[in-house]
Amino acid sequence: MKTLISGLLGLTVVGMSFIAQAETLGNQPQRWLIDDAGIPKYNLEPAVSGWFARPLPDAQSAVAISADYYHYRGPKAPDNGFEYSAFAISNNGNAFRYINNDWHRVAGCWGAKDITSYNVDKAYCVNGDGSISQYDSAQNNFVYLTQIEGKQVKKVDVSSDNVLWAVTENADLYQYDQSTWTQVHQGGDNHLYTDDVASSEGQIYVINYHYQVGAPAIYKVNGQGFDLIASGFNLVDVDRTGAIWARATFNHELMVSWPHTDKFNAIRSYPHWRFGLTDIGM
Repeated sequence: MKTLISGLLGLTVVGMSFIAQAETLGNQPQRWLIDDAGIPKYNLEPAVSGWFARPLPDAQSAVAISADYYHYRGPKAPDNGFEYSAFAISNNGNAFRYINNDWHRVAGCWGAKDITSYNVDKAYCVNGDGSISQYDSAQNNFVYLTQIEGKQVKKVDVSSDNVLWAVTENADLYQYDQSTWTQVHQGGDNHLYTDDVASSEGQIYVINYHYQVGAPAIYKVNGQGFDLIASGFNLVDVDRTGAIWARATFNHELMVSWPHTDKFNAIRSYPHWRFGLTDIGM
């Protein structure tokens, strides 16, 4: 009897240890990008490992991709207990979610142009008419949410507090607190035109084009306007660790500024000499 009890206790400890290990291993960013062939690729640790291709079905090309942060949700969650929140948009306007190591079509986002997700309950897409839909995990589809009156959204990003940041076709910057749209910047003010936006953990960054200078640059959004962070970048994203990811304008190199640093460093594992970089989702 002692041996049986000891064995059961041992199995319990091992089981609890496995769950703890699963949570530790699972609660981390899974970083995504799209190469210039339209193929999504992911990586857990860009500094030391390669990028793994996950093409969309039926040879569709990906044009936009969201960040992923997968975590352990118990044995009933998709993909052996882990929740994945990566979404992608194809060149023909279809939306997809990454589950069970593959992409699966998600209905409800028509003529899709952009996608963002903090988790499966905070996932949004931009429809072809510039309106925004939200992902409903119970139905596994997108449901119409909101639209900026008289404007068409082209880029969207969601922060941890579920505030939506949107860039319109005429380079305005807006935020949505789940009830009201507020204009943060009008395209052309101070000669700046917004083209991309990224948000995470209270940090908001944009790509602005300067009317006189012309070259795009990364700016941080503050209460009064923008603070210039770095020039020579035309895509930006920020992950949950606070790292800023960007694409260099000149050679499309993937660059990162780690938290508590003030410089950007190249990710040597990408781009590969055979592939460029068209979008990032961190």
